[in-house]
Amino acid sequence: MQVRRPDFDFSNVNRYYYGDNVWATHMMNGLHVLVPIGEVFFIRAVRNLLEQAPAEQKAELKKFIGQESVHDQVHRQFWARLREQGLPVDSFARFFTATAIETMEPLVEKLLGKKMLLSATVGFEHYTAALADTAFQPGSQLLPKMQKEVAEMMGWHAAEEIEHKSVAFNMLKAIDDNYLLRAMGMVLGSSILSLYTVIGTVWFMAGDKELNLARLAKDLLALPQISGDLLPALIRHNAEYFTPGFDPDHKDNYHLAENKLKELGMALAS
Repeated sequence: MQVRRPDFDFSNVNRYYYGDNVWATHMMNGLHVLVPIGEVFFIRAVRNLLEQAPAEQKAELKKFIGQESVHDQVHRQFWARLREQGLPVDSFARFFTATAIETMEPLVEKLLGKKMLLSATVGFEHYTAALADTAFQPGSQLLPKMQKEVAEMMGWHAAEEIEHKSVAFNMLKAIDDNYLLRAMGMVLGSSILSLYTVIGTVWFMAGDKELNLARLAKDLLALPQISGDLLPALIRHNAEYFTPGFDPDHKDNYHLAENKLKELGMALAS
């Protein structure tokens, strides 16, 4: 695992860069807001308990923080293109920050403690690794349907999510290996992710002045061609997470990340 600093050019990204599909693109636009703000939350959750982590984990935790910091920066760079297209990236970012980060996060910490924030981070990290694993499976259309520049960014990000998929999990396990804590964190994370993904999709659609009902209906019918394998895969991955003996390293998929990074010319330095 290493901290990479890729340079992507988003200046020619189309308005509907994901399969020329309104629904898929605006769902992704919402995630382009949730992800960087969420990455900073993950970093905070890890740093809050870093002193309690075993010494042998700290080098990997620092690399985890480094990778998440770069993910935050690159997704925020994408915001500039969304602004150029007149889309409401900043208003949604303010809404998410005010409601989830400034309101929910301190409330959860006060009521349930810093370990619950770390557990939620572990849950979120499972989602990102599950999405990456799904995207890298043969026949998946999750990445091929994206415009090249976006697909490369998401491929790099997904590969690093697999690279560090067990880091936060191992930290939580070392600090408090409590099944209920882990399960509650996933329930919390799933609820937040589901809620704000829906809100974000609607938010971007409402702010898209080029949309009409005919285009919405046509693209909704075409959506399964892009994301049809996503929901079944997430259900399967989440069911695995809730088994008492779950460990992310039981799924040997690091080669998928390595293959994608080689394809992108970002393979792990020897």
